[in-house]
Amino acid sequence: MYYKIFSEIRFPAAVDFFDIKGKVLKSYYPKEFSHFNIPNNSNLIQFHNANDLQINQLVKSKETLAISFQNFVYSIEDPITDNIFIDKYKKYLGILERILDLKNVTRLGLRGIFCLDGIEFQEILSKVQNGVLFEQNLIKELSDTINVEDFALILQNKTSRIEAGPMLKSQKHPNIYNNFAFIENIPNEFFYLDIDVSYSNIEYKNLNVKLNDLNRKLWKILNNFKKGLGIKNEEK
Repeated sequence: MYYKIFSEIRFPAAVDFFDIKGKVLKSYYPKEFSHFNIPNNSNLIQFHNANDLQINQLVKSKETLAISFQNFVYSIEDPITDNIFIDKYKKYLGILERILDLKNVTRLGLRGIFCLDGIEFQEILSKVQNGVLFEQNLIKELSDTINVEDFALILQNKTSRIEAGPMLKSQKHPNIYNNFAFIENIPNEFFYLDIDVSYSNIEYKNLNVKLNDLNRKLWKILNNFKKGLGIKNEEK
């Protein structure tokens, strides 16, 4: 399984950010990240560990951090353990909270993008075609002769969004090229699963509890899909 996970905190505009921008920069660079970038006429500071940008503007860095006066976004691609994301996220956020007075969070989101291998592409298609995954009559209602090649079906409610479907790397689906920096490490055939879960309007003091709740929810959804696909769980 190859994956990327990230979380965003949105908060009311912190006007103090403009006065302490240099302090924020020095708090993460160069100790935590080897490079930083401030786009022209922007109040966004981007931290990463790569020298160059790709064509699609994703940096060749497994870890990235972006901070502005309204949000905080941390991501990691292909983490060495499944627990390292939460540990580092709390560490980097703890640095910011010593600089900025954060009291309320308008949105806390956690998103994981997974490429599940361990199952052959044709077997995934068969499970979709025969109604083992998704609605049993989903494909038949479209056409009696239709064949599934690749797709990303979106399932959504107020607090979560799931995009899922079988894919081949050779098909160069935009979901892959828009989200991953290290395309070469993605399996050749896989089940694509994009899970986004969130809370709205919470007190900052409750953030860690809510983040842990979202993390459990995200991994539960992932494991349910893996069970449906017949893929064994693996832990790093």
